[in-house]
Order: sequence, then C-alpha cells, then structure tokens
Amino acid sequence: MSQFEQALSTLKGHQLIEADKAEAKALGVTGTPGFFVNGHFLSGAKPFDEFAKVIDAELTRLKLPVPARKQT
Repeated sequence: MSQFEQALSTLKGHQLIEADKAEAKALGVTGTPGFFVNGHFLSGAKPFDEFAKVIDAELTRLKLPVPARKQT
C-alpha cells in the first residue's frame, strides 16, 4: 500500500493516472467495469452470455471456429 500511495503522490504517477482517465473518456468509458472485446465496448457488469455473443460474432466475422458452449 505504501508503494501505491507513494506512486500517487509523485508527478509521474499523477500523469499516468490522468493519461488513463483521458483515454477512458475518449473511448466513452464512464465507469467500471468496462470491457473491450476486439474493439466492442461492453459497459457495466454483464452476464457470460453477453460476452459470448460478442465473442462468437467476432469469431464468425473473422471466419474462425466458434467453440461449442456447455448448457448451464
């Protein structure tokens, strides 16, 4: 924890945090969690099926095999 606090108090640490915040804002990320799947943004906590839908669509688009999923 002391290393974290020290990094926050340095100019370099502050600059890194500000750069991350600026990048997130530019990408439309306004909160956490936020996920990118091959450029597709998913905002907030999502169930597995939503991730699988985006991943499967990308695999299909790229003409790659879509793995079978176990039914739960």
